[in-house]
Amino acid sequence: MNVGFVSTRLSGTDGVSLEAAKWVEILTGLGHECFYFAGESEWPEERSYVAPEAHFEHPDIRAINVDLFDNYTRSPETSRRVRGVTEHLKSHLYKFVRSFDLDVLIA
Repeated sequence: MNVGFVSTRLSGTDGVSLEAAKWVEILTGLGHECFYFAGESEWPEERSYVAPEAHFEHPDIRAINVDLFDNYTRSPETSRRVRGVTEHLKSHLYKFVRSFDLDVLIA
C-alpha cells in the first residue's frame, strides 16, 4: 500500500515529525511505501511533495493567522484569502495523491 503523510512540516524534532517517523518505521517494516506532503520536508526528495504554502511560517499563512487570531471578527477579505489558500493546497494534495498513486493519507 502507498501511504501519504500530510503535515505543515516533516522536518526536525517537533512532535509531529517524530511521530510520523515512528509510523513510517512501522509501515515500511510491514512492506508499505511512504510518501510525504509538507511545506518543509527532510525526507528524500523523490518521496516528497513540498508545497511551500503548507508551512505555517509561509508569509501568506502568517498574515492569515494574524488576521484570524489577533482580531475578534474575520473580514470578508480574510475569508477570501483562506478560501484561496484552501483551493491552492487542495490542488497540490490531489497532485500528491496522483504522483505517488497513494492509497491512504495520514494527516
